[in-house]
Amino acid sequence: MQQVRANAEQSRAQVNEAIADCQVASEKHGYYHRQVEVLHDAYNGTHELMNSGKASYLEVLTAQETLLSAQLNEATNMYDAARAVIALYIALGGATR
Repeated sequence: MQQVRANAEQSRAQVNEAIADCQVASEKHGYYHRQVEVLHDAYNGTHELMNSGKASYLEVLTAQETLLSAQLNEATNMYDAARAVIALYIALGGATR
């Protein structure tokens, strides 16, 4: 009986942790998406400034590097969200036969 209770408590903890991970990833998604949009606009603006001779190629590369870093953060967050959903599915017993 104690083993059953211990297993139930462990399952409950896994479900709670998976739900929390899903919520965190969801909250971060809006932030990362907005950051990518803003940095994309900044990159385009810097590129236009370079074309008009008011910015250097190094500034364009720096803007592009910052944008790519933000895109990587967004993709990593999306991956973490998918892993959290899978963990929740497993914690709820979806992977048992």
